[in-house]
Amino acid sequence: MGHGIAQVLATNTSVMKVGDVAAKASGRSRIIGTHWWNPPFLVPLVEVVQGGESDPAVIERAITLLKALGKTPVHVKRDVAGFVGNRLQHALWREAFDLVDKGVCDPADTRDPRVRAPGPPPALAALTRSARACGARGARDEVRLRVPQLVVRGSHRNAAPGVGAPRGGGPTKGVTV
Repeated sequence: MGHGIAQVLATNTSVMKVGDVAAKASGRSRIIGTHWWNPPFLVPLVEVVQGGESDPAVIERAITLLKALGKTPVHVKRDVAGFVGNRLQHALWREAFDLVDKGVCDPADTRDPRVRAPGPPPALAALTRSARACGARGARDEVRLRVPQLVVRGSHRNAAPGVGAPRGGGPTKGVTV
């Protein structure tokens, strides 16, 4: 492809930090994150994650390629747990459970993508479908393991859409958001 850049390793993780993936590798400057949101044929968002040692030319090359593919790349300039999308998504989930717990609204109200966040409803609905299609419990457990910063300790408000409160949980028992 030119540009004097050798092969690139672009991990598709949504929870592991790029620096952790690159920790024992040689050529860390060529290791980046490209987190494609599922399902990728419906959701154009791809987070391009810059690790601490990632070469800016590699990041720019990935962004250019993704744009050529019709994707919407978001340059994540720091290698933070959860990147941008997961952090925002988990904040919405926590708030949905909190609103139901406090009696502000019914669980069904939190499922409407027009209420969940500003932005185009199809993209938000696709994110919820994605969590369900990928196995919400598995996605939740993976986040708890890999990105504990996104979890509210001692609470069921960290559950992914479609999971609901833990068995025997408080007012949101059996809730699906």
